[in-house]
Amino acid sequence: MNDKMKILYVHGYGSNKDSHTGQMLKKYFGGMPAAEVVTETFDLEDGQATIARIGRIVTEEGIQIIVASSLGAFHTLALDAAVPKILINPCMRPSLVMDNFMDSPNEALKQLCEKVENHTYARVDEYAKRHTFAAFSTNDELFSFKELFDSLYDPANSLSIPGGKHHLDYPQIALMLDTFVPQCKQDTHAD
Repeated sequence: MNDKMKILYVHGYGSNKDSHTGQMLKKYFGGMPAAEVVTETFDLEDGQATIARIGRIVTEEGIQIIVASSLGAFHTLALDAAVPKILINPCMRPSLVMDNFMDSPNEALKQLCEKVENHTYARVDEYAKRHTFAAFSTNDELFSFKELFDSLYDPANSLSIPGGKHHLDYPQIALMLDTFVPQCKQDTHAD
């Protein structure tokens, strides 16, 4: 049996498996010999394929925690897998804010995102409320969905990152992980 804790990182829009945040996660978990960070590149404009691929990776790799940023966090929220999720500045309503970070989003993509949003948030259950955690920068220049998160999930599982921008630096990532990873480990063993 493999006792290694496996963490999947799902990057944000315009990024890839070699993202700065992914590297910071590897640095943070690198000090834990019983942890491994899995990174992949996802096509976040193809939401259905991305959600399915995340699900396959979770199953095939035995992922125990998903950490996801921005638009990647949205796809992670839409995933039905029973695995703790740590979100970094999650883009919970891309249909409303994609103009902030995409060059030319089309109406069909906005409508598809709105459909997924409605489906995802209509089915938030007790497991999701207890096992979904999110960090929100106080100075995010793109968007903030902290109020929406707190209304749908457990507000005790949300963390404000003072002075943080949309992309967090290493001390901010470490603060978030120091706060949430012990709860995720506990949740993984309790369920």
